[in-house]
Amino acid sequence: MTTRRGGHYNRTVQGRSLGVLLGLVAGTTAGCLVELELRQACGDGHHDPRFEECDPADPSSFDTACAEDEIPTCNPRTCELHCGFCGDGRLDEGEACDGNAVLTLPPCQGWTCVACQVDCPTCGNAELDADEQCDIVLNEPQTTRCEDVEVFDKHFLPGGVRTCGSDCQWNLSQCTVCGDGEVDRAIPGVAAEEECDGNAVNRDNLIEQCKLHCAGLEQEGLACAYSCSSDCLIYVEGGTSDCCVLSGNTRSETFPCCCELPPGERPVHCTGNIDGLTPNSCPG
Repeated sequence: MTTRRGGHYNRTVQGRSLGVLLGLVAGTTAGCLVELELRQACGDGHHDPRFEECDPADPSSFDTACAEDEIPTCNPRTCELHCGFCGDGRLDEGEACDGNAVLTLPPCQGWTCVACQVDCPTCGNAELDADEQCDIVLNEPQTTRCEDVEVFDKHFLPGGVRTCGSDCQWNLSQCTVCGDGEVDRAIPGVAAEEECDGNAVNRDNLIEQCKLHCAGLEQEGLACAYSCSSDCLIYVEGGTSDCCVLSGNTRSETFPCCCELPPGERPVHCTGNIDGLTPNSCPG
């Protein structure tokens, strides 16, 4: 309500209007001052060093902030600078993995993180690669009978299977040539060189073995009774009474000639051939 008080009416109204207007202006001005207070505005594209180490919307604020071999990134929420490097266990720009951290699940088993990139092994990729003998996930049979596998122009003996190992190389541990009656050379990754196989022997090695066994180190062509071990790798020796001199070698005062022993005691096969032998030589 208003009352007329002579000539003061207009002045009173004007005074009240001015007060209201000043109040509105003051309130508006105060509101603007609050909005313009200094504070962090991360991501606004303006790097303010007073509050921010960097601004993600301003690449120039962090592109060159780290060492040459480090990867700079700016946290989009805190505007904190991170100087990443391969091996810090964090996924930085350009890295597919770092330690156990991985950007996306690799499409292979047994993957490794090499130089912060996913490295999938070729073994198990269902393809026969250059360094593989087989592949563990190929759709072909994963086992082969040993007797169907050829090695050194001969086949393994029956009784085992060849399998494809976890390294994509053939596992031949169940395959053998021991027992085929031939002294075989070493098969890499499978078996050592054979010393004997049944009645077949490595003659030179057997002679040296018999010299030690019979204590006849000075005697040439010395033989001894033996049997071959089940793995064809060693001689199982007989007694010293079985030591004898092989055909064609000079007779010994200590050891008999092998082919002059009774048939059941001879450690070697004798033919009875004496052609070309001197009187002082053991018969064949």
